[in-house]
Amino acid sequence: MSTDPTPHERTVQFRAVQVIQEDHRPQQIYAVRFCDIDTSTYASYFASVGGNSASVYEAGTTGGRIQFVQGFLDEDVEEVLYTCCWTSAADGHPMLVVAGIRGILKCINCATFVVDATLFGHGNAINDLRRHVTDDALIFSASKDESIRLWNIRSAVCVAVFAGE
Repeated sequence: MSTDPTPHERTVQFRAVQVIQEDHRPQQIYAVRFCDIDTSTYASYFASVGGNSASVYEAGTTGGRIQFVQGFLDEDVEEVLYTCCWTSAADGHPMLVVAGIRGILKCINCATFVVDATLFGHGNAINDLRRHVTDDALIFSASKDESIRLWNIRSAVCVAVFAGE
């Protein structure tokens, strides 16, 4: 007979090593996404969105600490960013695509710190963004207007609209 504890009897001890506080008040942080573009250079980057701002961090750079890399503050103070996703710009650098209550996608080039494209088309808030699995130029957006749109962020056009019956 074994006296080893079962998996349910084992306890794992955790301790806080760092606390990051963002100033999104009174808004919440709605999304946090790790950079999952096909390069190991940016594998430790992640972004958070909430209110009218997005923040990019790098995890584990100095002694396991998280470092703030850059921030984006939308000029529209009424914007509330709900979602973000990572892709790569035409030059291969990471690009953060953000969207929210206004139904507008903004593609932020993380190397040049500028918005490369602003994409309009949805009639209501955008709740989720996803990158196409094989083509980094294609982004899907799901909206409260009950449509999903496929965007080519390099040409800044809506490729397809999926809606209705």
